[in-house]
Amino acid sequence: MNTRNLLISVLMLVCVWLSACAPAATATPIVQTPVLATAVPATEAPNEFALAGDPIPDRLLNIDFISGKTALRLRPADDPICQEIKTEGNCFTILRTDHDPAEDPGARGPAALVNGLVAAKFQLCPFCDLSEIGTVEYFEPKENGGALVGVKCETKTGAECAADVGSTWSPAPQQTTWHSPENTAFHLPMALNYSSGWDIHIVINDVDLVYMGNPPGPQLEWWGSNVVLLNGAHVLDAGKVTDLTMPVPPLKDLQPVPDDFFAYVASIPGVKVIQGPDPITIDGIQGSQIIVHTPPMRAMLWLKDDYGWHGGGPSGADPEFKRQMIVLEVNGERVLLEFDDSLEKFDEHYPLVQEIFNSITFTK
Repeated sequence: MNTRNLLISVLMLVCVWLSACAPAATATPIVQTPVLATAVPATEAPNEFALAGDPIPDRLLNIDFISGKTALRLRPADDPICQEIKTEGNCFTILRTDHDPAEDPGARGPAALVNGLVAAKFQLCPFCDLSEIGTVEYFEPKENGGALVGVKCETKTGAECAADVGSTWSPAPQQTTWHSPENTAFHLPMALNYSSGWDIHIVINDVDLVYMGNPPGPQLEWWGSNVVLLNGAHVLDAGKVTDLTMPVPPLKDLQPVPDDFFAYVASIPGVKVIQGPDPITIDGIQGSQIIVHTPPMRAMLWLKDDYGWHGGGPSGADPEFKRQMIVLEVNGERVLLEFDDSLEKFDEHYPLVQEIFNSITFTK
């Protein structure tokens, strides 16, 4: 090998060595961009959120976000509802708070966090219009207050959707679970949930659920409902209930609560039946419900072992009321769930009472 060829060979070797040792040029990494929900036609498989989005943070799960009479709940992937509809990720439900969940299961479908927004797609909705199936709605989580705010939505047709845009879904008040204590005059084992503003008082064969507001104000008028045990109770003769001039009757003038309690109530002079009797279910137990308009009247019910009447306050007389009454038979005990309020306030307060009634559970 001559000198020239040797020099060329050496130079080539050096070049190869330098190329191998030199740092590589910086390349733009190829990152798979999550597919935006807005780019996914709503008619595609319901699992696209589990692939394109992120899991919904735990702080947003299993909370009832309330807007008007509607509750939105975001659920973990292992929730039975998510498993049932096979979302392969988070799912959601939207339920009416004034409807029986057994009769109205509400809307449900997959959910995920997409670009910082909670995306919820309507997969099943028994009482929705068919055009709503496939709708995707978006909610922006707000750190201050923990609310969700509807920001936009889309439909499978691409049409403008403004159903929940601008709506605020606030977390439901923290619930407290109350259990009936042992060794009291109220002997039926039961539990219920209530939020701040409510107070509970146990009297003989009666649980008073009293709403005082949060915080209670000096001018606030309290109101509420009752859970009453009817076994061994007595009633005043229906024809005498509206006689406000009559003195308090002795126990011997009372009669046992009749088998058809609603027929007795309806027979009181001046009572108008607004609704029912209708079937209703509390904790899987089917009962019957009636809503009536009652005139000014005296207390009609005396509970077992109680020395006074039920309702009517100190005077034993009530003003004109709208009343909801639910009768159930639980473990051999007839139970009355009752809500009485003025004609002006009944409809306003009704949903708050139903939340408590629907939370009741009975144990043996």
